[in-house]
Amino acid sequence: MPLDPAESGQGDVVLRVSQRQPKQDSFTSVAVRSLLKRSPADIGLNFLCIRLNGNNRKRLHAAGHGVGVPKAATIMAVEAYAHATDHRRHVRLYICLIRIILIRVEKSIEAKLNKIVEDTQPQKTMKLLASITLLLQLVVDSQQYELGQTYVYHVRSDTFLNYGSAQLNQNPGRQVGYGLEAKARLTALWRDAQSPLNRIVEIDLHDAHLTVTPADKKDSKERKRHASNLDRASHQPMYALFKDNEIVRVWVANEDDSTYLNVKKGVASMFQYQVTSEIKKSQVDVSGKCKVVIKADGQHIKKTKDECVHPDLEQYEHPHSVRSVKTQTTSQTNYQLRADLSAVQTATASESIRMSVNAWPEAAIEVTAHHLLKLEVVDPANSRVPGLDAADEVDAVRKLEAHLKDRYAQDTIIARPHQLNHAQSLKGSLLDRIALFRDQLTKDKLATLTNTIAFVTLLESFRVSSENEVFDALKSSKNANILPQLLDIAGASQTIPALKGSLRVVNLDGKDTTLSERFLMSLSMASHPSPQFIAELLALADRKFANEKVYATLVASLGSVLRHAIGNDAHMKEAHIARLWLETRLAKCNSRGDDADDCKLVYVRALRNAAQPTSIPVLLNEVKLGSKKVGPAVLKALKEIGPVYFTPELFDTLEHIYFETHSQHESTARALAAEMIFTAGDRRRIERVLAYIHNVGCPELQTLIANKFRELVELDRAPELKRAAANHTVANYDTLAHEGISSTFTRLLSRSQDLNTTYTLNMELGPGGLLKQTTFGVNVQTSSTEQMPLISVNIFAAGLAGVAGGDAANEVNADDEEEATAGIALSMLGVEMRPYVFFRGTGELMGHVWSGTASEYTPALQGNFLLMDHMQLQPLLSGLIVQLQLKGTLSADLGGSVQISLWNRNSHSIVHSAGAGLIQGSARLLSDVATARVEVNVGFESYLDFVTDFDFYEKPYKMCMVMTTPGLSMKYHVRKHEAINGKQHLVRTLRRRSSRADGKSYALTQKNSELCAEMFAERS
Repeated sequence: MPLDPAESGQGDVVLRVSQRQPKQDSFTSVAVRSLLKRSPADIGLNFLCIRLNGNNRKRLHAAGHGVGVPKAATIMAVEAYAHATDHRRHVRLYICLIRIILIRVEKSIEAKLNKIVEDTQPQKTMKLLASITLLLQLVVDSQQYELGQTYVYHVRSDTFLNYGSAQLNQNPGRQVGYGLEAKARLTALWRDAQSPLNRIVEIDLHDAHLTVTPADKKDSKERKRHASNLDRASHQPMYALFKDNEIVRVWVANEDDSTYLNVKKGVASMFQYQVTSEIKKSQVDVSGKCKVVIKADGQHIKKTKDECVHPDLEQYEHPHSVRSVKTQTTSQTNYQLRADLSAVQTATASESIRMSVNAWPEAAIEVTAHHLLKLEVVDPANSRVPGLDAADEVDAVRKLEAHLKDRYAQDTIIARPHQLNHAQSLKGSLLDRIALFRDQLTKDKLATLTNTIAFVTLLESFRVSSENEVFDALKSSKNANILPQLLDIAGASQTIPALKGSLRVVNLDGKDTTLSERFLMSLSMASHPSPQFIAELLALADRKFANEKVYATLVASLGSVLRHAIGNDAHMKEAHIARLWLETRLAKCNSRGDDADDCKLVYVRALRNAAQPTSIPVLLNEVKLGSKKVGPAVLKALKEIGPVYFTPELFDTLEHIYFETHSQHESTARALAAEMIFTAGDRRRIERVLAYIHNVGCPELQTLIANKFRELVELDRAPELKRAAANHTVANYDTLAHEGISSTFTRLLSRSQDLNTTYTLNMELGPGGLLKQTTFGVNVQTSSTEQMPLISVNIFAAGLAGVAGGDAANEVNADDEEEATAGIALSMLGVEMRPYVFFRGTGELMGHVWSGTASEYTPALQGNFLLMDHMQLQPLLSGLIVQLQLKGTLSADLGGSVQISLWNRNSHSIVHSAGAGLIQGSARLLSDVATARVEVNVGFESYLDFVTDFDFYEKPYKMCMVMTTPGLSMKYHVRKHEAINGKQHLVRTLRRRSSRADGKSYALTQKNSELCAEMFAERS
């Protein structure tokens, strides 16, 4: 029975309703009422016609009147049909509705529908209706981009780059960037008869031009065509295999221009859409693998995508969130289909990318893009490949590849960059580029912004240089005075050629360890080490070293590198091999006899830098079996791993240390154990620690633990700690008030809208009031849970009671007697380094005192350290690729001096910490025809002086500490650049501003202020 409903002229539809009213809701009333409740825009209908010819015949007519009918309308009709009794008749009428909606039905499908109707049994009606609904989609699919026709589209795209400051009333200035205009031709060469959305298409691009804003125009949205290499670039058609309207394979010409190719990939990606009402899924397009949401309403389709991941392995990021970026992307495409849903009439898309630095959100960059795809004409097929007459996909692909031969190769739809590192296009050798910055890299420029700018600028040049180029640059006599600074850059580059080239210059077995250790420290900051990089370091550490200091620094650096590696790739095999190597070497230290403790400290320090939870059992074993000397180092390693990994066994061990249940422990270890319980223990453990403070012995230790409790309560980082503090049975004056002057506190150093910088001071005195250790640290906080350690300085001393004139036998237990020792331990950006020992034994101490060598300024740490390192690719729908980069460096010069007078029995020491930092964020459009770049630079300079005066001519000893800074200088630069390669078009802008914070002297403790007043009053 043919399906040929009567239609009214001119597309108008008349509603005729029988005078006879049914007793119950009929199909007519249900359908009319359901459809009229919805607006025409919602259901895609302008008119509805229902004719009733008697009681036994019904026909439903619908006309699109220029718009499509959504699936929702047909579903309502199906639901209404369920009330009917003559199933076959109403199924036929439903098919009639489908046919009218689609305007026409292919003969093969119409025949199938008629056969289904004739064979249908009443009990199968509902199942049949569901099947027909699926056929509805099949009919729509069969009409998309018909064979034998070429669809010609106008393509336009505009991309803008600018500074993304969130400050109100701040004009970001002129935007830079460029646009593209072209004609795109889409021709379907083959379509699967069973699955029409499986097809092979040819996409050709021609008449492509670059558009830019004239250099003399301030309005960067007014763009005009400009001559460029794109005008004559070689290009060939691209071929794509679609499956269910998604591109799964692409064939590209071997000699195709990279920009042309990426634009074609962008055009092809625009045709990945669905007419189904709503879909959420992952999809691969020109931008990478993305999460997409598609909502269809007849001719109107909205597609949004986010979380796109580009597969390029050369991308990298810093595993520490504070030292990384926040990237926000949005992408939305609105489609308007032709009336018969057969093709895209227009597609408009808008995209935005915003990158901000987590540690300084004001350093932000924004990229916006707008794209247009508009159908101009449909012509008879005009393809370079004749129609593929194939029975299936395999046969079609075989015939296509036979025609393309070796002129084409398979590729992915994802856009690929022409060139990642802009340094590859720079003229001259590495030596030539270094010469431009030689004056900025001298030793006297350390801890200045001048030095940091040179570091960041040359970093990319080292990354693209070969081993011999790096070696020649480092070995050049012209660079002898700046060799340490060049080694800083070489280590930060993290490439195998730079590593090998540097090791040919650095003598790791030499007597002078300064240069060797400095290079190894630069390696410790590697943010994205490759498996081969770790393997090279492990092979280096596995050989014998004549110099133990160099070896200790190498092993410490290895620990830091594997931490960053696992942070980026938790399953990196080489990193876990290195961790196991460290743990095995630690266990073997027990066979070293008298040197066992020194051996263990080397590997415990490395495991602290690695901070891997899998090392906890090994470290716990060392706490239980190790010596008093090793105990504090092991606890610091456990603390660095983090409280989230603390187990009941670990807490039990901490309590044994604190209460000295099994053996005596060093006071520093007991204080650390108490702190770790305060931070992450449950309320009962915390209360037990508080209740026992009176019994720990030394008043200074009692005071230190009580002050640590108060500090952590004030910081409000441990809920269980607050509950314990509310229990006044244990947290009371009697428990927390002690007579010592040891102290610990955290104070604000500087504050901004998004960032706080704090300083922490821990001062532990031993029995008799002698300084045991003072730790000063500076941390950056972006939230209550996210912080980054900048620097930590730990000055330690032991065995000085006799030198100060005290009676060691009366002031310390026999078990606590130690050799006279003093030194400084440094931690830079969370990486603990080998301690610098001033003297061992009374003989060395007296030698320094009489010769006065300690009174001269002695550098303890100098260098440029990689602070931030990030690179990611964000291809736009146009096919142009945005490269987002973040680089940061910290230049430090830390040293000190001490003057000791045995005659006056006093000392005066200064620790000078000078530093400069630079954060550089940039966005660049990657193309071989033009360049566009925005660069934001934020820099600072300052220094801190930590002065300690100590009088030991009589008891009680007096000590005064003063911390001062001359202030903080901040500078902001925004550079913008736009140019067309080989053409006369250049735009360059530079915006500068600066600010300064006044100098100040920082308050420490009330007791310290009282002692300072007393000491200076006596001297005046």
